[in-house]
Amino acid sequence: MPESHEPYLTTGEFAEICGVSKHTLFHYDEIGLLQPEFVNDKGYRFYSVHQTYAFDIINVLKQTGTPLKEIGTFLQNRNKDALIGLVRQKLGDLEKERRKIEWMQHFLVDTLTMAQQASDGLEHGIRIEECGEETLVGVEIRPEGGDKEFIRKLGQHRKVCEERQIDCQSAIWSIIGQERFAAGQYYPDYTGNKLANPNADADVRIKPAGLYAAANHWGSYETMPDTYARMNAFIEEQGYAVNGDTYSVDLLSYLAEPDPSDYVIRVWIEVTPKKPKPA
Repeated sequence: MPESHEPYLTTGEFAEICGVSKHTLFHYDEIGLLQPEFVNDKGYRFYSVHQTYAFDIINVLKQTGTPLKEIGTFLQNRNKDALIGLVRQKLGDLEKERRKIEWMQHFLVDTLTMAQQASDGLEHGIRIEECGEETLVGVEIRPEGGDKEFIRKLGQHRKVCEERQIDCQSAIWSIIGQERFAAGQYYPDYTGNKLANPNADADVRIKPAGLYAAANHWGSYETMPDTYARMNAFIEEQGYAVNGDTYSVDLLSYLAEPDPSDYVIRVWIEVTPKKPKPA
């Protein structure tokens, strides 16, 4: 046992330097993770200065989610190769976590942006507008499956996007195929989200660039056929014909409005000018 305690740190000193409570050090001692350099005959614990380095790696590994038992195994059998292997593994884990956090940040920022845009005022009425191409990622839906099928498929899609960190916006899009729309069957064939990065490795659907009849639907999903009917009448009156699928995106829905009558859904129907009848 050293005759002088001068080169050593008391439990309180070591705890203060490392920014941790004495109780944590007592626990680490009990489980054999970080034991004092020596204990004097009065039971006082003393730590060496170099043990602060051991505490640093314990603290960092703990924050990466590494179990204390795994950290202890490493410290008991530590060597250069073990250190390199462990650090490489944890860097990989942290990179995965960084991408996950970045994905969640993008999701929340987009949710905020959509809510703020909707709060700034939305247009009423229907108009013909030129739209650029947009890329969607999502899943096919069997309309006969109803709302349970829709929610189940949407949940599966969300899980895949999160696991693969596909950078897509939060707002929910739906597509109704042209034939079904013409037949008055308005349940979506497809649901998903707009890709923030169209080059992402994902199965996609393209909303083509071109002319669209566009309108904001105000109210519940169940009342959307009324908006579709008004849009169809407007398209006919303006000398256009439906020439593609119908797209919609939730601007304000259940996340922002508890009352479905206050929902706002943006709708686009792809159109083309009618050919003039022969004289």
